[in-house]
Amino acid sequence: MEKPQRIDYRRNEFVGGVILSKARWATGTGQTESEHCNAGDFYIDTLEGRVEVENKTVNKEFNSKYLYPYHNKNWCYLPQGVDPGRKYWMLNALNTDGTLGKGLVMRVSDIALTYLFRDGILWFNPQRFREATECGVGIYLTTQRTEFESEKRKQTYQAKILVDLSMGVFIPCIPPEELFAFSVHEDFNKNNREA
Repeated sequence: MEKPQRIDYRRNEFVGGVILSKARWATGTGQTESEHCNAGDFYIDTLEGRVEVENKTVNKEFNSKYLYPYHNKNWCYLPQGVDPGRKYWMLNALNTDGTLGKGLVMRVSDIALTYLFRDGILWFNPQRFREATECGVGIYLTTQRTEFESEKRKQTYQAKILVDLSMGVFIPCIPPEELFAFSVHEDFNKNNREA
């Protein structure tokens, strides 16, 4: 059985297209048709080679108070390196099975990062991503997933790498509302497991 189409195909297409239209160093973009759940949702071709990009969606505007960890009550533990005057968001440090999460895998694999916000895209090349994640790991109370099966929506404490958002390049744009339509895709995850 073939894996189903990527659940984030339209988001990746939109973000890749915006970067391609704004960045002079970008020569092309694309993604796999099927979900693979590894770090790297799409790629950007440059004159120096291909860059894998992990694309995350944050259902907030870039200047939201929620992005300041000391204003977000879901943070249960913050590392000493967190600057209270800066915005941060997160990536998994550990998966629920104890294996390395995407954030740690990306640090050693030269993978870039984008965050899709309601008012723009924040871009980190691989070097800036590594620098932006040097402050450490925190503990965040959240659901295991927001887009998959309902039984995994129970809140748990999770180890998260903090990403200093001030180190990214912000590209203002207004993404289509449909890219923020987070719904439970039980059939998608069921089919992906069976494939």
